[in-house]
Amino acid sequence: MNQRYTFQCWQCDKTYTLLREITSKQTVKVACPYCHQEAVVDLAPYLKQIKELLRGAQSEADSSEELDLPAVLPTRKPD
Repeated sequence: MNQRYTFQCWQCDKTYTLLREITSKQTVKVACPYCHQEAVVDLAPYLKQIKELLRGAQSEADSSEELDLPAVLPTRKPD
């Protein structure tokens, strides 16, 4: 599902919003509407491990990942 996210440009430092569908398994590429520079958003720092422990379970706890994104996503210059 598309959501509106706020990005901060690495080149001109202006903030802008875009509709995007962001999942934890992707690289997000955006273009600044002000300076037209392409940018990449690194999602790795925002991945949060969630461990689920079920009562009476003998095995290891199940774990999954969830994104915990800030209000403004910083961008960087593409490699």
